[in-house]
Amino acid sequence: MAEELGVVKYDITNAAIKQMENEYMVLTVQGLDDEAGFKMVHEARMVVKNHRVAVEKKRVNLKAGALEYGRKVDSEAKRIIGLLEPIEAHLQTEEDKVTKEKERIRTQKILKEQERVAGIRAKIEGLRQLATIKPTMTAAAITSRMDNVADIIIDDETFMEFKEEAETIRNETWNKLRQLEKDRSEWEEEQAKAKAEAERLEKVRKEQEAEAAKLKIAHDKIDAEKAALEAEKAAEAQNKRQAEFEKQALENARIAAEKNAAEKILREAREAEEKARAEAAERSRKAALAPDKDKILTWAKELNGYLLETHPDFSSDEAKRILFDAEKAIDKAVSTAVKNAKEL
Repeated sequence: MAEELGVVKYDITNAAIKQMENEYMVLTVQGLDDEAGFKMVHEARMVVKNHRVAVEKKRVNLKAGALEYGRKVDSEAKRIIGLLEPIEAHLQTEEDKVTKEKERIRTQKILKEQERVAGIRAKIEGLRQLATIKPTMTAAAITSRMDNVADIIIDDETFMEFKEEAETIRNETWNKLRQLEKDRSEWEEEQAKAKAEAERLEKVRKEQEAEAAKLKIAHDKIDAEKAALEAEKAAEAQNKRQAEFEKQALENARIAAEKNAAEKILREAREAEEKARAEAAERSRKAALAPDKDKILTWAKELNGYLLETHPDFSSDEAKRILFDAEKAIDKAVSTAVKNAKEL
C-alpha cells in the first residue's frame, strides 16, 4: 500500500485553504438588514464546513489501514483542520451576529407578548374580583359597585382578542353583585325588623318595670300606714297599761274617780279618733285622686283640731297628768304618721 506508506493527501490543498482564508476572512455581516452579507457568510461557512467534514471522513477511512498510517492521517488532518477552524470560526461568528440577534428579538417578542397577555388577564381578573365583597359591605355600597362595573368600557384597544371574554366576565360580575345586593338588602331588612322588635320588647320591659315600681311604692305606702296604725295601737295599749297600773296604785277614791274620768276621756278620744278615721276614709274616698301623703297630713291636722276642741278641764294634777300622757301618746302617734307621710 504505497499510499499508506507515502505522504497522506486529502482532497483539498493548502493553496485552496489559503484562497478560502483570503476570500472568507474578510466577509462580515453589517446588521439584521444585511441579507446579502448574511447569505455570503452562510454559504462560505458551509463550503468550509463541507471541506472539514470531508477531511474528517477521509481521515477515518485512511486510518483504518494501519496504526502508523493512522497517526499520519490524524496528524495531517489535525494540521488541515487547524487551518480550517479559524476560518470556520470567523464565519460562524459573523453568522451568529444575525442568528443570535434574531433569536434575541424573537425571545423579546415572546416575552413582550406574554406581558401583554398577562396584563389583559390581570384586568379581566380584576373584573372578576369585583364580585368579591367584604362581609360588612352594605347593600348601598354593593349598588355603587354595580354602577361602577356597568360603567367599565370593554374596548378593542384595551382587551384586544380577549374583548369577548372580558365582556362575559364583566356581565357575570355584575349579575353576581346584583344577587349579592338582593341578599344583603333582605338581610338588612331582617336586621332592621329584629332591631325594631328588640327595641319594642325593651320598651315593654321598661314599662313593666316602671309599673312594678309604682306598685311597690303603693305597697310600701300601705305598709307604712299599717305600721303607723300598729304603732298608734301599741302606744294606746301602753297608755292603757300605764293607766291601769296607776289605777291599781291609787287608793284614794278621788283619784280613782278622776282616773275613771281620764279613762272616759281616752275612750272618747279613741272614739273621736275612730270617727275622725271614718271621716278621713270618707274624705279619702271622695278625694281618691289626692296624694296619700296629703291625705295622712290632713287626717293628722283634723285629729289635732278635734283634740283641742274637746279638751276637758280637770282640777287635780293626777287627772291632768293622765290626760297629758294620753295626749302625749296620741300626739306621738300623729307625729309618727306625719313624719312617715312626709317621707313618701
